[in-house]
Amino acid sequence: MAQQPARFCSECGAPLQAGQRFCTNCGATMSADALAPTSAASPATIPAGDPTVAAPTALPGGGSDTPAPTQLSSMPTVPDGEQPSVPPPPPMGGSNPQRPGFSELTPPPPPPTVSTYNPYASGAPGGARTYPQNVSSPGYSPAPTPVPPGGTYTPVPVPAYAQKPKRGHGCLITSIVLLVVLAAGIGGFVFLRSHSGTTTQGNGTPTAASNTGHTPVPGNAGNTPTVSTSGLQQLNLKITYANVTLTIVSAQIASSFPDDNATPGSAGVVRVNLQENNATAGNPGYLESDVMLLVLPDGSTARSNNQKQDISPDAGVNRPNWLDFPLSTQVTLSQLTLRIGSARENQMDVPLKPGADLSKYQDKTSSPNAQFQYAGISWTLKTATLSYSYNDRQATTGNLYVILNLSAVNNTSNGFIAGVTDYMRLQANGNSIQPEGQTTFPISIDAHTTASGIVAFLMPQGTTSFTLVMLARPNANPPINQVTQNFQIQ
Repeated sequence: MAQQPARFCSECGAPLQAGQRFCTNCGATMSADALAPTSAASPATIPAGDPTVAAPTALPGGGSDTPAPTQLSSMPTVPDGEQPSVPPPPPMGGSNPQRPGFSELTPPPPPPTVSTYNPYASGAPGGARTYPQNVSSPGYSPAPTPVPPGGTYTPVPVPAYAQKPKRGHGCLITSIVLLVVLAAGIGGFVFLRSHSGTTTQGNGTPTAASNTGHTPVPGNAGNTPTVSTSGLQQLNLKITYANVTLTIVSAQIASSFPDDNATPGSAGVVRVNLQENNATAGNPGYLESDVMLLVLPDGSTARSNNQKQDISPDAGVNRPNWLDFPLSTQVTLSQLTLRIGSARENQMDVPLKPGADLSKYQDKTSSPNAQFQYAGISWTLKTATLSYSYNDRQATTGNLYVILNLSAVNNTSNGFIAGVTDYMRLQANGNSIQPEGQTTFPISIDAHTTASGIVAFLMPQGTTSFTLVMLARPNANPPINQVTQNFQIQ
């Protein structure tokens, strides 16, 4: 079996293994032709134009420098079964006795490395990894010299620009200082707003604040300025609605109020302070926001968006209350009117200024003390009253209550039994009205007894002359004739 001839590195003379393409000693690359065995050739047999033979160099004076052809020696024959004798590699920097003409061999410099920077590689930050290119690819360049066995890998130090910055306490201190300054600024703003919430005109009349940009946070009284008392106007106006006595204690304009979680209007808010006294035996059951409106100078109205108590007081309750009305334009309190009553009721307008005349809303009472006989009983019309309310109800639009206080003395031996709606009517201006269902007059008058009570009629407003009609009862035993009684309420 033929043995492959031994090969040696053409640069340093180190022995090469079969198929080896790189010298493990100097890193030189072996050409593809070096893998094939060569035979000796004489200088005469080297073809012209062979790239392995250097061309003659022209010399000054017409001569030429033609290198002598290299005489290739034939490879020694190794008997079958024996290992070829491989001379040891010559020492670096010494003479090579196997290669005449070389007195000193200088190792070639290491080949350049191909570096590819990958910021996401697992190497040290700021460094670069070296990757050998594919040998079979075009433009191949030699791979870097590998680390010899037993060698030490020296890591590349991380440059300063790639190192993680160190954090100090300066940033934290600066942030704390900025927060303190911001809090102080907000506190100063709130303080200034609390002292400019209301202003007064030259005549001392409170007006809405000129600075309307502040909107308190709903539910957060800490962001609401303190209300100045300079906008407070004492009124002490008394009126009756649905038989509840209302005293309008005062009114006030401010940008907002600490105990009001509703958002004020763009020009502030008006607060109306009330004292409510329900001396009746029932609760009218109205919502404060439904029966209280604020009339603005242009005739438009504002509805209350917040109240201390939002439902009418129970029977026998005397309590304070307040209602807040948002403003969209700047106004003065003397220009405002509190309208009491729903749209289907006979409303009452109360100007928010001291000494307002509310006499037209007060009850008007006359005392006819008129006597007449009906069903054998002596009757007396003691008093007659015109009123906007009766028995925890407000009169409907365009009407008033006419309330009659009657007494009856039955000196007969027969009792009288009938409801007031069966035999009483009130006439005025051609209208005949039956009594309201709620009355205090008894349904029966026993023999030899006296009875008394109140009977109310809902009559058109503006009427002052009335006629009480006691209807005939022809089917009664004995029959009862009709009786009338005129009266006036001035």
